[in-house]
Amino acid sequence: EKHHFVPQFYLNAFNDPNSQGQTTPYLWVVDMQQKTLKRRSAKNVAYITGFYEWKELNEAPSIELIYSQIESRTADVIGKIRSGNLTLTDKDKYNLSIFLGLQLTRTPRFRRASQDVLKNHALKWINSVIKDKGKLQTYVERFNGEKRPSKDSLTVEHVIDFIDNKRFNIIPNPDLTLQMTLRAGIECSKLIFMMDWLFILA
Repeated sequence: EKHHFVPQFYLNAFNDPNSQGQTTPYLWVVDMQQKTLKRRSAKNVAYITGFYEWKELNEAPSIELIYSQIESRTADVIGKIRSGNLTLTDKDKYNLSIFLGLQLTRTPRFRRASQDVLKNHALKWINSVIKDKGKLQTYVERFNGEKRPSKDSLTVEHVIDFIDNKRFNIIPNPDLTLQMTLRAGIECSKLIFMMDWLFILA
């Protein structure tokens, strides 16, 4: 499925006025690196296929459904603001805060940053372990278990050589990074809700 990291209801507000009333309204997309300008419908921009899919947690709630529910509540609040009514109830402010907090963290850039944090954390842990030979020996013995030592047994020297020569790749669990982005979005929304808000109509 196409999973939008910028909601369609939000993108639709940027449709070219000349396209209103057409079968497929469109907006203009600028690629600053490629120096291109293209006409696209809102459903065909700002999405990644399967971006919110759980890879292993099959019983987990649908992230796309959660975002959809939040977006439908927020669309009313944004519509109210765009009409010039800037008097928001606490419920309006709450819904908009949740939307903004999650919007900050649901982007590909934030997902990549979360993965980088996990990778760096794992690397620091690995480096701390190989500096502590006693701890490393304990891990190696635990890995080998009750088996008698053989030529195929893992040794401390194997591990150190493996790490020193960087013969490994750290791939963060995609479900974990998805959870991290959701939690971070909720934390951001709390901060946004507590701020003093000022609207400027342009």
